[in-house]
Amino acid sequence: MEKENGTILLKSVIPNWKNAIKKHIVVPNNLCGPFYDGYWLRGIEDKNWFLKISHLTSLRKELIVELLAEELARNIPIETISSEIVFCGNDKYGLISQSYLVSDYTIGSGSTISLEYFQKEMPPTLETIWESLNYHFREYPNRKNIILGFMKELTERYVFSFITMNRDFHLKNFEFLENNQHAVLVPMYDMDLSFDTHFEEKHNSLMAINTENIYEDFKNYYYSSSEYFQKEVERMLSILTP
Repeated sequence: MEKENGTILLKSVIPNWKNAIKKHIVVPNNLCGPFYDGYWLRGIEDKNWFLKISHLTSLRKELIVELLAEELARNIPIETISSEIVFCGNDKYGLISQSYLVSDYTIGSGSTISLEYFQKEMPPTLETIWESLNYHFREYPNRKNIILGFMKELTERYVFSFITMNRDFHLKNFEFLENNQHAVLVPMYDMDLSFDTHFEEKHNSLMAINTENIYEDFKNYYYSSSEYFQKEVERMLSILTP
């Protein structure tokens, strides 16, 4: 992938965009929300990639925020995708990262398992996720270990999202891969709405309980948790504060 001033040039990755779509090298993904166009890129440098392109022109701060949030998460450490900025031409930019999809695994999300169990949209809370996971993995012999692993990681992401004021860690923004024996969370992604000055007003993220006040939610969860969890929160704060 050719770079100019540290930025990947899309034309060096996909020289002929229309032809790549015809050959299914570029496959549109319509799950990127209202601000981006998303694409899976297949077989580029013998790897698969995910690309999202901003609808807006110029290098937007949200793209820089996502790179910063990814770097901060890796210092916790929380597993996250690793993105790079792409110049797409016509003063448009995006982000590219290696695909987390794995052959022979299907993909699910917090949203799909919540709808599967409750049959309707539910508040994005740790409690409803726990219930949904118990139902979804009910036939798995190692169900307990899968769910405990998921909940530990999701709780870490909940804390991280609160500390970094990420108002977009909702049920569709965590996914997992599974086959009939094994399941893993995919790396954390889509953190471009972190450090948001309207965090409280526009909060749209995973919570511990169903409440409108995100600060009360975090405080109640913190003080009702084990000493180990409280120390983990303090450890994360000590890493992120500098």
